[in-house]
Amino acid sequence: MMMDHLLLLDQSGKIVVSRLEPACRENCFDVTPVGVEKCKSCVDGKLRRRGKLIGSNGTVFLCSDDEDLVNSKRIFQKSLTFYEVALTRFRELGEETVKRVQTENRRLVHNLTTLNTHILQEIYAIASQEELTGGPQLQIQAIRRQIKSRENETAAAVLRVLKNVVAARTEMQIVRRLQSDSNTALVKKHHQIHRVINNVLITFFQDSHERNIGWSLGQSRDSVLFDYETVSAAMYRLFENAVKYCKSGTDVAIEFKPKRTQMTLTMSMISLRVDDDEKERIFEENYSGKHAKTSNLNGDGLGLFFVREMLALNGATIRLETGEVSPDLKDSSMTLNSFIIDFPPDSLVKTQAPNFSKTRPNS
Repeated sequence: MMMDHLLLLDQSGKIVVSRLEPACRENCFDVTPVGVEKCKSCVDGKLRRRGKLIGSNGTVFLCSDDEDLVNSKRIFQKSLTFYEVALTRFRELGEETVKRVQTENRRLVHNLTTLNTHILQEIYAIASQEELTGGPQLQIQAIRRQIKSRENETAAAVLRVLKNVVAARTEMQIVRRLQSDSNTALVKKHHQIHRVINNVLITFFQDSHERNIGWSLGQSRDSVLFDYETVSAAMYRLFENAVKYCKSGTDVAIEFKPKRTQMTLTMSMISLRVDDDEKERIFEENYSGKHAKTSNLNGDGLGLFFVREMLALNGATIRLETGEVSPDLKDSSMTLNSFIIDFPPDSLVKTQAPNFSKTRPNS
């Protein structure tokens, strides 16, 4: 039975790939000089050819009883070179993976630090840091005084704290999912889609009120099969995108459109224009639209990328359709944009006929 013994080590001597028995490494690899030579198997005495290369990317060792490789040094050398190239690619992939993880971790730390700062600012807007330096009873009294004297401002601050807490949770959920291995299973259950959307949406009412943006939410009692955590994270990022780019003084309309065994969700709004050649690119990692850059509203280009990634984990897709707006809209940088999410077939459980009457959540 033919058997290739292979060992690839990185620059530090750590094993990248190994198809060597422990005895083989000691009796064959350790005693083999750099270069190519014929040898006999230490097990059955069968004629073999072995070779070792040591380069800047690490060490390659190959020992084979394949007849073609034993009879031709040139063919053997070609195989050895192939593994040397593979080792180089393994190193590059490892470096790319490490860089990506480091980048994601830096982004996570930065975003969580920023959100924590915002939370502290909102807390100190209710009661100053100086007022909260006493013991527990003095702190409670200070907060109670501020709540009584500034009820509306305090309520608004609490809502902003809630939004930032949800944002921090979403950040951690996204990173955990994108860095998880295949053993991390989604928990797919049937959820009332209207309730899930509304639960995410309520965290944006305060920001929407400050930007004079309304939400028109259609009615649905249908249930859809998906993982709550990842779909909620996707919706959070999508609504965050809407509040950022929607035209002030207009509404964002959300509709539920069930069809047979499939649910389609649409979010339509008058918002920053997206050119035809960017409809797909805005879902790419690190890409920001041209009009977003011109308006100084571009971010890190990860919002819609994460939306598509989280939905894809559930077999759902998202696309953008653009349309014209009324001629009296003077701002040419704005247009009618509709984000359309299609959940996979057989994920819908209809509970009643759809009702597309709309309600406007209180701001």
